[in-house]
Amino acid sequence: MTRFPIPDDRRSRCHDAGVGDVDPTRIRAVERWFADRGTPHLIEGYSVTEDVLTRAAIPLALVLVLELTGALQAAWAWWQNLLAGIGAFAVLVGVWAVLNLVRGRAPFVRPERVGWGETLVFVLVPGLVTATIGGQLLQGLALVVGNVVLLALASVVVSYGLIPLTRWALVKAAHELESVGPLLGRALPLLLLITIVLFINTEMWQVADGLSGWFLVAVVGLFFLVGLAFLLTRLPRELDRLATFPDGDAVRAEIAGTPAEPLGALVGPGPVPPGPLSRRQQGNVLLVALFSQGIPVVVVTVVLGAFFVVLGLLTITPEIVQTWLGHPGDVLVSATMLGRQVELTAELVKLATFLAAFSGLYFSVVTVTDATYREEFLDEILAELRQTFAVRSAYLVALRGADEERHPPGP
Repeated sequence: MTRFPIPDDRRSRCHDAGVGDVDPTRIRAVERWFADRGTPHLIEGYSVTEDVLTRAAIPLALVLVLELTGALQAAWAWWQNLLAGIGAFAVLVGVWAVLNLVRGRAPFVRPERVGWGETLVFVLVPGLVTATIGGQLLQGLALVVGNVVLLALASVVVSYGLIPLTRWALVKAAHELESVGPLLGRALPLLLLITIVLFINTEMWQVADGLSGWFLVAVVGLFFLVGLAFLLTRLPRELDRLATFPDGDAVRAEIAGTPAEPLGALVGPGPVPPGPLSRRQQGNVLLVALFSQGIPVVVVTVVLGAFFVVLGLLTITPEIVQTWLGHPGDVLVSATMLGRQVELTAELVKLATFLAAFSGLYFSVVTVTDATYREEFLDEILAELRQTFAVRSAYLVALRGADEERHPPGP
């Protein structure tokens, strides 16, 4: 899986201390393992300012510099733009120096972390410079709003490791395509009985004909939201069960082969209570579960959509489309196949998309409720999450031991 870097210079973290014979680098390796699995928020002390925005500081700084050019105007002479540019950067440097002096640092030192001060500089300074020096008030307000959105987006993307998580999902989706035969062998029989009847139905073609672009997007989005809501009502209960282990042996069995395996000796023989998850940690684990669950759903949806397009090309002639719709279809591509004219129409694409989205909704529901589908698809995902919780249990035991070594209880 793609590496998701965790800074080694984080201060005041438990992994800076060893636990008995445990090398602190093993604790750090476990933290990197969490990040590589798409669950960086399971790292104790994971901070949005120190671990997230700090890593995004360089690209955000580049955006800030580019936005300062908003003080320039094409109608000005070159020397006026030069003065405006110098003034804009002087404002930025001045604000930066004052912020450092307030924090008791040298004026032009680079901050070790991105806090509220740096965040406000990024959000407000380009807009203020554009509005005052450039004289463009509306553009300045737009920059402020845009920077708030950009900062929130960067926080989510970096915080939850969406880029490496997406890469991992694509790799796993490619792996699923290698075994698409068994996958569709499970999914197709009942789905085809339902959807083929709908596909050759006159009313469904008329419905598809009436779905303009945004209405089709809304229908597909509705199917997606219903499926997502159903999964979110079922998966949290599964996670509560997965996070509990009857004894230390169960934890050690789960963490075998992971970076946490050397920490297994620290886990006691009795029941291992689940470490409480914060709301952000719960959301992180649920996001990984949804990504994992969504991969086979997407594979089935895409394959069935392509199947209906091919089926329509082979069976639905232009004459049939004319009879069902009362007008010729909106032809996108026309070709001759096996001596017959075939047409790929917008109506066929819309109907195939509709039925594929419906199939994806159906498949996402049965993978959670039907025992056969659950054994085929969901159990593997739940086993991976259970291993993650076991690693976290050993990790927390090690961190508690490190804290007790640094702060032994009094007499």
